[in-house]
Amino acid sequence: MEKEACRKAGILKPNLTLHKLRHTCLTLLLKEGVDLCTLKELAGHQTIRTTVVYTHVTQKEIREAVKKLPLD
Repeated sequence: MEKEACRKAGILKPNLTLHKLRHTCLTLLLKEGVDLCTLKELAGHQTIRTTVVYTHVTQKEIREAVKKLPLD
């Protein structure tokens, strides 16, 4: 079922799963500014702790966030 849905959507990655798509979807929405409470509800999670597991932040993004601190 997953492979058929991916094929119909034009996604041709052999080891792509719906679970990986959930991670990708939540990560992209977070990067677009959607707050964790909204992501939690969207994903159907009971706790934000679970939602955080599904979102992935890079070291570069962490450095960029720290640069925004008004330390002058």
